[in-house]
Amino acid sequence: MNYFIFISQEKNKGFSLIELVVVVSVLSVLSAITIPSFNCFLNKSKATAALKIMRQIENDCLVKKETKNVDQSLVNFGSINGYSFEGYINNNCQSDTTIRAVSSTNELPTYLLKLPENNLTFSFKGMSGTNFQGCLSLICGDYSDTSSKYNIHEFVIKDAVISSDDGCSDYVIVNADSWEEGESNAQKLGGNLVTLNSQEEYNWIQQNLTNDNTLLKDAGHEAEGSTTLSMYFVGLNDKNEEGKYEWSSGEQSEWSGNNNEQLIHRQNWIAQQHHANSHDHFIMMTNDCGFTDCQNEDYRPDLYTGRGVGTLVWVDNESTFYKGWNSPHFGIAEIPNCKS
Repeated sequence: MNYFIFISQEKNKGFSLIELVVVVSVLSVLSAITIPSFNCFLNKSKATAALKIMRQIENDCLVKKETKNVDQSLVNFGSINGYSFEGYINNNCQSDTTIRAVSSTNELPTYLLKLPENNLTFSFKGMSGTNFQGCLSLICGDYSDTSSKYNIHEFVIKDAVISSDDGCSDYVIVNADSWEEGESNAQKLGGNLVTLNSQEEYNWIQQNLTNDNTLLKDAGHEAEGSTTLSMYFVGLNDKNEEGKYEWSSGEQSEWSGNNNEQLIHRQNWIAQQHHANSHDHFIMMTNDCGFTDCQNEDYRPDLYTGRGVGTLVWVDNESTFYKGWNSPHFGIAEIPNCKS
């Protein structure tokens, strides 16, 4: 038989079953790689376009304010697939309202322009803020590393993130020169300053976050000297009613029935009640020895009796002297992960 005729006949038979399986497998792998990448690119393009429109409205309102040209029309933005625009009126820059670019799915961020302040923010994946580059990176990011999604915020101490053993909470150390700043930053991450629900959680936070600045050091932020006393705001406060201690998350703890007094440092609770005459907030300290056999024979042994209570300290300009110390202050943000 002619060799070339034989080859031609073999080719006419088409693919063998093995060859077909190989081709299908290769196409499946390529699809698994390219389709998510394409969807990611498409979603990021939609979100970028919506952000550009909101930026344009923000800029137009700023120009109207600076030039006092109330008759100047705002940009006609049309429509974008994946977004609807709410609260938009052609000349409403001076109105007390919020213009929203709302995503039709949870795969895209929502943008909010608060008027007349001209304050543009994003809301996405339980977080909010003004770091729009970071927001867009959340669309396609692989956040198997928990700290990555929090590091986009400038107020987060980089990599100072740890998850609870059951995975139901992320704890993030945030900048907090005041309790209010710490709570605000925690809310931007989708949570609140930490609620100490139980002694078990209290001790876990001591071991993994606060004592000896453990989490800061693990994240590569060595304190200024090994003896530096840092202070960490928690959610306990009496902002709503003087003397009634509540958690900013609205949750109850196992100490709530006795006004959380077992959590508070005995020196504060017994000896300094007369200082706590205004709304107060509470901190954990680097040298916290709460719920251990904490004793001190050299200074006020009557207050350090080893009873094993907590050592939260209240901090307020009109209460203890701790706030006046030249010590770094942080907030412990707790972000819930469990759906139920």
